[in-house]
Amino acid sequence: MTSLQAFKNSEKIKKLEQRIEADKYDAEAWSQLFQEASKSLKIGDGRDYYERFLAIFPTSSRHWKVYVDHEMAQRNYTQVESIFQRCLLESVSVELYQSYLQYVKISKSSSPTYRTKLREAYTFAVDMCGLHFASTPIWNEFITFLKGDDGEASFVARDKVMEIRKAYQKAVLNPKQGLETLWKSYNEWEKSVDETVAKRARDNCSRTYTIAKKVSRQLEDLSKPLNKPTLARPPRGDSQETNMLHAWLQYLAWEQKNPMGYEGKDFMAHITRVTFAYKQAFETLRYYERIWLDYTIFLQNAASSLQSLGDSNGSEELSKLATKQFEKASKVIPGSLMIGFAHADHIEAIGNLDVVDIYERLLKDASDLDIPLVFVQYLRHLRRSSSDRKPRRTCFKRARNDPRSTYHVGVAAAMMELTGGDDGKTVCTNIFEFLLSKFPGEAGLVREYLTYLLQQSNQDNTRAVFERTLDKLPSDKAQSVWDMYHDFEVDHGDLNSVFELEKKYPHSDSTNDSHAIENLYNRFKFKDLKPCSNLVLETFGLVKEGKGNNDLSYKNSQLHWSTLETSTLPNTTQMKPFHPSRLLNPGVVFPPAIKELLMSLPPPSEFVAERPPVIPCDHLMREIASRVVPPPSDGNPINEVTEETERPVNRKRKAESSAGLDMFKERQRLKALA
Repeated sequence: MTSLQAFKNSEKIKKLEQRIEADKYDAEAWSQLFQEASKSLKIGDGRDYYERFLAIFPTSSRHWKVYVDHEMAQRNYTQVESIFQRCLLESVSVELYQSYLQYVKISKSSSPTYRTKLREAYTFAVDMCGLHFASTPIWNEFITFLKGDDGEASFVARDKVMEIRKAYQKAVLNPKQGLETLWKSYNEWEKSVDETVAKRARDNCSRTYTIAKKVSRQLEDLSKPLNKPTLARPPRGDSQETNMLHAWLQYLAWEQKNPMGYEGKDFMAHITRVTFAYKQAFETLRYYERIWLDYTIFLQNAASSLQSLGDSNGSEELSKLATKQFEKASKVIPGSLMIGFAHADHIEAIGNLDVVDIYERLLKDASDLDIPLVFVQYLRHLRRSSSDRKPRRTCFKRARNDPRSTYHVGVAAAMMELTGGDDGKTVCTNIFEFLLSKFPGEAGLVREYLTYLLQQSNQDNTRAVFERTLDKLPSDKAQSVWDMYHDFEVDHGDLNSVFELEKKYPHSDSTNDSHAIENLYNRFKFKDLKPCSNLVLETFGLVKEGKGNNDLSYKNSQLHWSTLETSTLPNTTQMKPFHPSRLLNPGVVFPPAIKELLMSLPPPSEFVAERPPVIPCDHLMREIASRVVPPPSDGNPINEVTEETERPVNRKRKAESSAGLDMFKERQRLKALA
């Protein structure tokens, strides 16, 4: 048995494979399998496991690095080159770019153009990850390389100084770890070149460096929760993912606030920093629609800002970048309606009305439940893009024959016909009638049709639709249509028609015959104007249950107590009986008012389970309301303690406190005289 066969047949690997088969985004199982493969298999056998892993988690830079290192150890430079071509452009990982530089140093060392290739590699690395907070080691390596790069005649001294200065200034003018040490190194180098030039260069950079140093401290705090290695997978809603998302959103929002204060001609630097921040976020939040949408919205707004600044070329480039990001997002999350619709709107907004491919892709990728909304948005686009109704009607015909479609698509198509000329109303009505025959039990459809008829002031047809649809609706869906019918009769009918309808009106409590007050309430209300307060409504035995106009139900004692019985009640078997006699401890001294109240309560002998005290609540409330209670002297009844009820120990403390205060005042007076 080969080592690969033994590896596959081990119980641990079998269990991991079973977990992955059950959930292809099981990050823990994948991580363990990847680790076992890298530890136990040669690169030829482990390559398949690496490829499988990275097909599911393509933004995991640390696993790309393990793959590269394993190939490098066997000097498989062709494979290494291929891996870097696949992962570097999508990554901003400092560790991965360090591996790339190490690969160039090893594999190109015998080339006659070695130093040129290495300089290009360093330039590429700092361009791709040089804004990373942890990129200082790469900048130091690059600058050290430039300082020693005098092996080519073309790299004359003046060019060398300019390149070193340019690299130093790029490094020190952006927040990162070790910025102060880097700034000190830059100043020492400038002095070694030319003291006069050094002062001028330092003065030109000092303001931006000071801001970068301050921002570095903020960035360090924001970066701490982001450094936890996390594999990108679709959101699952657990607390760890929620905390991670919150940390990233906080960082991204901070970057969008432009902490470096870039403006004017430097505004593009702000856009570059935010773009880099989103690239970092995608390594962890690749499957979060919000991150893609936030980024594309930022690019759209930035394009508008550049346009207002007169930078048409920059604005166009950002619009193209936004389009590219939408395309990438659609591939990562192919069934996302939010991304698809936003993508289509973006293309349409920049002047390209041909977005049919986007909607066709959504019809293919979206879930069955989402198909109706795709058709609705498709119809809306066709209405905006052309005054010709034929493409729109063709789309509706297609939706009508699609088994996944619902009445919503028909309602959208019907309402769009109203803007289509003289026959618009006729076509709209015909569509609604067709929908009623196809979806007879949909209360939402009935309400939409009735709303349309009311807008057309077609009262006779409206009443007829009410009558013929209510009998077909299930009782659990018909209530809202009944409410609408009642409002219609109140607004457009006479009192006799209202009275006749109220006789047929299905009330929420079918066992209660006294619905006259409920009918009155529904008749007299208007929108959110009510004929009585909620408290008065309670006294009618009615309670408001929802947000609708007619969401009333009877709240009689039987309904009320049965509702309570379904709630969590205290365990009365564990309660101890109440004994007021325990409160009347002779050692306890009460204020006169409390003492008088206790004396007026029923005696302790009355508090027994067989013979509980009966308190006439109405009489008690009337007595309380009729009494005039004089205000206490200091406005606080708690402080009404008389001299005779005050404990001796309290009087002693007051006396000592007063004496101490007098001594303090006397000392202060003597100091003033001195």
